[in-house]
Amino acid sequence: GEQANARKLYNTELAKLEHSAREAMAKSAKDPMLSAFCFDPHHAVIARVFENPSAGLQHARLVARNHHTPQGLDVIIHRAELFRDLQVQRLLLQNTMLQEPQLKRVLQPKRLAEVYKVSISRELPEKNRQKARGILRSKWATAEGEERAGLIFTTEGRCLAMLTGLPFDSKTTTLLCQKSYTSLLLIQNLARFGAAPPQLLAHLFKQAIVRRLPHLRTLIMQHPNCPADARRRA
Repeated sequence: GEQANARKLYNTELAKLEHSAREAMAKSAKDPMLSAFCFDPHHAVIARVFENPSAGLQHARLVARNHHTPQGLDVIIHRAELFRDLQVQRLLLQNTMLQEPQLKRVLQPKRLAEVYKVSISRELPEKNRQKARGILRSKWATAEGEERAGLIFTTEGRCLAMLTGLPFDSKTTTLLCQKSYTSLLLIQNLARFGAAPPQLLAHLFKQAIVRRLPHLRTLIMQHPNCPADARRRA
């Protein structure tokens, strides 16, 4: 495809030029030469590419996917009109050279559910997934109750594995106590979560599926926060 051609053009024609010559040319090159410059390993050449009035989204996507210096990636991160593009963001997240502050720039404005999806995405290098998990935890602390409860419910509690040790606020608890539960997995994940609050565990006890399945009752009763009267009733 076009990407392979641009890479080939860089390797066969541009790579052998002096660094300063490549910088000068990148500022005024037209495609396909301009796309070829997106494969330059030097961040100064990448900076010149985006001083070129012909540079646009397709070039930003090429750089996000193929460039391997944090300074070069910064060039597109600092251009709002390029950085807004979701494809550019996705390719940046897949780039092994993306640094933690850069990853934060991509993920901080997103909702918890989106950050969670990134943190489990097989398309990302493990290092970036791990950093995304850290951002998920820090965002959890400031997110609204609706957003927290929504994430727990839509992931059937799978997200809780990444939130170990973090508390639920009263709003999240209230919202979770207003729902009816039919998912076995969701109940198990909540019952195994160390910070599950007593009123939520009491609410789970009342669910039809829990009344029907003794092993779920046992699991909830084993939780250190399980209220004594719920234990007695069981």
